[in-house]
Amino acid sequence: MTDAKLALVPGYGVFPVFGVVLLACLSVPLPASMLVLTSVSFAAAGDILLLTVFLVATVAYVLGEHLAYRLAL
Repeated sequence: MTDAKLALVPGYGVFPVFGVVLLACLSVPLPASMLVLTSVSFAAAGDILLLTVFLVATVAYVLGEHLAYRLAL
């Protein structure tokens, strides 16, 4: 399951990072931290931009935490 999600990062960019981090903040058991760390390694290899990974992961985390608070999870 984890390998399939990690394979999405170079092809789809940071959209899977946003989705997985958002769902992980809503208590869905997904490997968000592993995906973010792997995205940073893809950024080090030059596949995606590091600033984009940082901004998308931060926005997804904040949005997910706010949604979890609103939904009382």
